[in-house]
Amino acid sequence: MSSGQALAANAILFGRLLRRAGLAIDPEQSRTFVAVLELLGLGRKQDVKTAGRVIFVRRREDLATYDEAFELFWR
Repeated sequence: MSSGQALAANAILFGRLLRRAGLAIDPEQSRTFVAVLELLGLGRKQDVKTAGRVIFVRRREDLATYDEAFELFWR
């Protein structure tokens, strides 16, 4: 598996985790997140976290759930 494929697979798994945690995640959001990660890279964790917040969080009350899931998944 190439690094790009691994990145995409992990981003999709993260989207599934968010969905299980109660966020309304659709496949297009996961595709957008993959595209953004390909541009950003994983060098700066805070940039990745912020990008995910912009893409995945639609309601203020979901911020804490997102932050918790991010820290669990991306450690």
